[in-house]
Amino acid sequence: MSETLEAIVQTTAIPTHADSGFHDVRNFKQRALVWFKHHRLEFVDSWLKLWLTPSATLLAMCVMSLALAVPAGFYILLENGKNLVLSWPVDTQVSVFVAPEHSDEVGRALISSVSSLEGVSAVEFISKKEALQTFSSQSGLADTILGLDENPLPAVLLVTPQPELTEDMMLRLSNQLSNLEGVDQVRMDADWFRKLRALVDVLQKVLTLMAVALGVTLVFVVLSATQLAIHERSAEIGIKRLFGASEAYIRRPFLYSGFWLGFWSSIFATFLVWSALSWVGDPLKVLLSLYQSEANFHQLDWYHIAFVFSFGIGFSWLGAWLATHRGL
Repeated sequence: MSETLEAIVQTTAIPTHADSGFHDVRNFKQRALVWFKHHRLEFVDSWLKLWLTPSATLLAMCVMSLALAVPAGFYILLENGKNLVLSWPVDTQVSVFVAPEHSDEVGRALISSVSSLEGVSAVEFISKKEALQTFSSQSGLADTILGLDENPLPAVLLVTPQPELTEDMMLRLSNQLSNLEGVDQVRMDADWFRKLRALVDVLQKVLTLMAVALGVTLVFVVLSATQLAIHERSAEIGIKRLFGASEAYIRRPFLYSGFWLGFWSSIFATFLVWSALSWVGDPLKVLLSLYQSEANFHQLDWYHIAFVFSFGIGFSWLGAWLATHRGL
């Protein structure tokens, strides 16, 4: 208590000569030493005062840890899922189905038109008979299909585009193939892949909104805890004001309390994410091996931990600053 009173007295704003004829006789070095000493005292004291109300402190840390762990864990899982999607080999072959009422000659006549299109690397023709044989052998219904009076399958042109084509160029090529006379349908084998990538992009945006919402939750939790601390320490704040303490001096311990709440909540959140990912990591590795994927499952990395700590401490400090800005 004596050190606190001494720090209050030493950092009290002494009136200047223009106000009442007095001036601060301390030089810059002395004022800087007192300033650093008070920061050191409040840095430790704010942590100790949090445990004057252990139940409220632990409850706030639990809520904040979950608010940090949920978006961090989902972000790492989504990052692994995105790496898995990008590691899958994608066949960009385009299947051009000739109208069923046309004969194989019409399909063969389309080969020259398709080959002349920009971006086409190779064209392979599959006749109606070859398509029927392939389908019957792969479906296991050979006796039923081969016994039909009429072949229901159309001729197909398998178009291999050039590897350097972008997605927009692929869509343009697909539209050009659809407009050819005699073509019934055009199907790109990579459509499912683009849909999957679009789904991943949507999930990333949803995760961003979730992180912002949980960040606001962090701010409100720290704001409520700080306002309660201000109310409980109103007598102490009044004594400091009697000694002439500045607003920055009074605000400082509450800002450090917000820092400590964010710091320890980030540690607990990191532990929760690491435990959860370790629990699901082995089954996911087995799943990746079954799909013969080259992607590896990534655990917590240093930049993930840095993001959790910066996110937790930053929003906690913001909540403490808003509480002191309103409460003081």
